[in-house]
Amino acid sequence: MLETISINPSSEVPLFKQLVEQLRGLMATGILQPGDDIPSVRALARHLGINPMTVSKAISQLTSEGWLSHQRGQSCRVADTLPFSDTTKSEWLTRAAAELIARARQLRLSKKQLNALINDLWQEDTP
Repeated sequence: MLETISINPSSEVPLFKQLVEQLRGLMATGILQPGDDIPSVRALARHLGINPMTVSKAISQLTSEGWLSHQRGQSCRVADTLPFSDTTKSEWLTRAAAELIARARQLRLSKKQLNALINDLWQEDTP
């Protein structure tokens, strides 16, 4: 699971928000299932090369929103019932798309080139 998370330090989006969005995305897409353990704050911070307090802030936010559950003395886990709805999925996807568009613009890709890339990837993934 750690290998699927990446943080972009040069992004305008704060690091903790990037982590929150990525973890939400992993839960919304089913990569992280209810009851799955989340790596420790130290393990996540070490893997991402960021301050443990940044990771702790992201974990705290997800816990307060109901995405994660944590009991003293146990590892943090994906909540048994996830708080997402069609609106949450749409919001998550909108943010992910905005980040993709921003990266494409940084790379000076045209809209046509980006659309072609997305279409190619969609075709590869479609059964």
